[in-house]
Amino acid sequence: MKHALYNLTDEQFAFFVDKIGVDLDGRDIPHIFVGGTAVQAHVLSRLTKKYEQPMDSLEGSVRVQDYIRSTDDVDLALRFPEDMPDTEVGRKIKDFCESIPGEYIPGTENHIIAYTLERMGLKRPVFGVSVDDKSGEPISMNISKKPSDLNKLNTKYYNVFLEEGQELDLPFSEDYSFRVRVPRVEHVLATKISNFRAKDAMDLKNLVSVVEDVGESINLGEVRSILGPENTRKYEQFESLMGKYSSE
Repeated sequence: MKHALYNLTDEQFAFFVDKIGVDLDGRDIPHIFVGGTAVQAHVLSRLTKKYEQPMDSLEGSVRVQDYIRSTDDVDLALRFPEDMPDTEVGRKIKDFCESIPGEYIPGTENHIIAYTLERMGLKRPVFGVSVDDKSGEPISMNISKKPSDLNKLNTKYYNVFLEEGQELDLPFSEDYSFRVRVPRVEHVLATKISNFRAKDAMDLKNLVSVVEDVGESINLGEVRSILGPENTRKYEQFESLMGKYSSE
């Protein structure tokens, strides 16, 4: 049974995402966080700016649970040279995953957070999590590493999403902030619409609502172009969900 327990306002999850990004940057592996983690980052980036508060203080101003969906996994898209042998790609992913386990004191210095590699996998490794020696639910990492992993959209957009990704600064507390690289809002929306499962519908509504709330616009023409005619019905479902949100 899948447990959806973490979001970026949970320090053990935020620090896990932070460590992944720092480690991948240090290895010169181009990456973006996708899926639910990307939605959380976009939403929380805007909420912290709107209320001028770090994530750990937002609950005093807004019901964060109304804007973000918790999860127990992290979705990553990585890029390697096209001519790199699969064995070398696999070795790099294995080395990266094996660099994560350890005990850490995060930026708030309020806890000791530990991660263990419970199951190695080139597509879905699983990490154990504990805070102050108290075990929590594990976190899975879903790793995409080539354009064909983008199976609901034209595969040409895999590299486009990576190349045009943006970095968001997320203040966790007064003393601790971190940076995540995610696809642009239009790219997140196109990916979510192309899947349109129940959790995607929730993410779509949350993301569009908060972007609209802070007065930003969304280029829906670009979203439709990425989706293409094969996803027309799903785009119509999105329009219905959002009440024909018309930002262009």
